[in-house]
Amino acid sequence: MVSPQAKIVRRMLRGTSGKKGYDRSRITIQRQRFERNMALLFPTRSAVKESRIADVPIAWIRQTKTTQRTIMYLHGGGFTFGSPKSHLQHMARLAKMCNATVLAVDYGLAPENPYPTALEQIQKVWEMLIQDKTFNVKKVVIAGDSAGGGLALASVMRFRDANLPQPACVVLLSPALDATFSGKSYSSNNSKDVLLNSDKLEFFAAAYAQLQSRYIPFISPVYANLKGLPPLLIHVGSDEMVLSDSETVAKHAKRAGVPVTLFVGEGMWHGWHFFASYVPEAKAAMRAVAEYVLLHT
Repeated sequence: MVSPQAKIVRRMLRGTSGKKGYDRSRITIQRQRFERNMALLFPTRSAVKESRIADVPIAWIRQTKTTQRTIMYLHGGGFTFGSPKSHLQHMARLAKMCNATVLAVDYGLAPENPYPTALEQIQKVWEMLIQDKTFNVKKVVIAGDSAGGGLALASVMRFRDANLPQPACVVLLSPALDATFSGKSYSSNNSKDVLLNSDKLEFFAAAYAQLQSRYIPFISPVYANLKGLPPLLIHVGSDEMVLSDSETVAKHAKRAGVPVTLFVGEGMWHGWHFFASYVPEAKAAMRAVAEYVLLHT
């Protein structure tokens, strides 16, 4: 049964997120609005330390003086929006619950930086990190939400193909894994999803893929060979348009012999984990994520 708190948040999101799409000519203004809305919804006093690795901007988030593991986090936002600052409260919660240092990669946003720019930047950061003798990949998790979830999965696929060391596990939250929108949930959940709609999804996919085929596995991992990847944790809401993405990838991962855990949050919406301060289901989901990270590191 969906909690009263979740029902209130759902009503709020349905009333404020709207069903309009985005306008490429106004992308700068819309990005500013996104950052402002995230700051209002998820205020935090947590601090970030900005830096660069391999000339890629990154941000460090630490909640305790001593940490035992690292989470490389890739923020969501449809490949076109978002930053470490917009996701700060969420990442700070992850850092605290997992006793981890979060390294957020501030990858280049589309449409100015289409595929494969973000993936190339993430790989550059990874290649520099693994050269550090104090960096233990067995204590590292790669995680991401929404588009960041798609980038996280595509990144470990690239690491595998480049014969690079893999992280201990991968955590995907409401991941966007299919730019072709082939799954049945894109139609069956169209009226249920309080954040996404077909116009928004098409804008994101077009901005990211541009002239590239959307069937490329690194753009749409639902078409990927997942053999040889690290363990996967996938969380997705039952009311999300991207639900089918997670179900398909989980099925393909099992077939490829990859340990995978799929959790479908009943009645939950896209990115519900961010509401852990208000919604019991989100708090429980974050605890499950932390337990998984602790188990695998």
